[in-house]
Amino acid sequence: KILGKMRVVLVAVCLLPALCWASPIDKHHMILQVVPDTPEKVNILKQLAENDDGLDFWTFPKLNGFTDVMVPWTRYEELRSAWSSAGMDVVVTMPDVEQKIEDVNEENEEARAKAEREGNQATKSRNGVSTLNLNHNYYRTLDQFDTAFSTLESQYPDFIRYNAKDSSYPTFTTDQGRTIPYMEVGKPNSDLPYIFLEVMIHAREWITGAANLYAIDWLATNQGHPDARAIFDNFRLVVLPTANPDGYAYSYLNSNNRLWRKNRVQVSGNCIGVDLNRNYDFQWASSSSCNDAYPGQRADSELETRAVQDIFNLYDAEGGIAYYLAVHAFSQYMLLPWSYQLTNTPVDSVHNNIGSRMATAMGNVNNRVFEAGTPFNTIGYNAYGTSVDWALSSTSYTVAMAYELRPGPNAGWNGF
Repeated sequence: KILGKMRVVLVAVCLLPALCWASPIDKHHMILQVVPDTPEKVNILKQLAENDDGLDFWTFPKLNGFTDVMVPWTRYEELRSAWSSAGMDVVVTMPDVEQKIEDVNEENEEARAKAEREGNQATKSRNGVSTLNLNHNYYRTLDQFDTAFSTLESQYPDFIRYNAKDSSYPTFTTDQGRTIPYMEVGKPNSDLPYIFLEVMIHAREWITGAANLYAIDWLATNQGHPDARAIFDNFRLVVLPTANPDGYAYSYLNSNNRLWRKNRVQVSGNCIGVDLNRNYDFQWASSSSCNDAYPGQRADSELETRAVQDIFNLYDAEGGIAYYLAVHAFSQYMLLPWSYQLTNTPVDSVHNNIGSRMATAMGNVNNRVFEAGTPFNTIGYNAYGTSVDWALSSTSYTVAMAYELRPGPNAGWNGF
């Protein structure tokens, strides 16, 4: 269980936010939840999701599905009135997003300080036996991630090669000069194919980075376990643990921007950032420059995008990329290509079979339900220029898909 102490149950404790907030209401946001039960209501919400840059749809409108939207408090009455008039019940699931961020940041700092006081003792497994090397009770900074992976490499030098294997391997940097880290995990100097893990391409999805570190720690510490051997007898891993370092640093170090999604490149005027998971040169399409899903001025415009492609091609030439797995949060889905198509049918039976088996296996761990399908079939929208579609189009043999980790689509803040 990762970061269990920081998981909180989100309850609307104040239905009149203006009476509860101490700071100016125009600087605050809230989460509204609606369930559109007709195609007409879905379309009303979709139009806003696609055209209103002032709203942040955490879950996309889907027939009879929960739609969570972060809205400025100053627009609450406007949206409540419009959606109620359209026949949708509007529920406030979080009255003050900024206060919740502040509370969780304080809990995270307390957990980090406690870990340091106790010597960063390794997190215990469920049966109380330590099967890990690191403490996993708090979210790390970029530097702390770097220290953690370097620690694992020093302890398991024949298993982990962090930031490439030697100086002959290229380094990659962002627009702000940060290193884009990558590592190889598994048996060195073998001819086994690779599983490619791209993690935290969206800055606000902190849980993906934490989950990835936990997984690498567990695999390194438990190399003899049947589950670990099933992987490393057949594959090596290539892992990009923070595919969007500038965006993550901005999200982590600026509590007012905890929910930042994009990188930090200057676009135009007051618009900053490109959604890296819309920037790939496969079925790329343009959109508003201030949109949270802005794909850039052109395909492959971003240093981070080109770095992922270069690292992919580097290891594909060495042993072949058998699987490309993008790790996102949240909603409990296995998203299967093609992402850009308005279709309920995955690209082929191979992806459908593997994705369904992965969803079942993940759900069995904690008795949860993971759903496998195309983005259009599961989330309710299509997406152009994604890394998964690019990876699938790049070879004739790579199986490509994306995780949407726990919790389920009705979790709100709990998912990031």
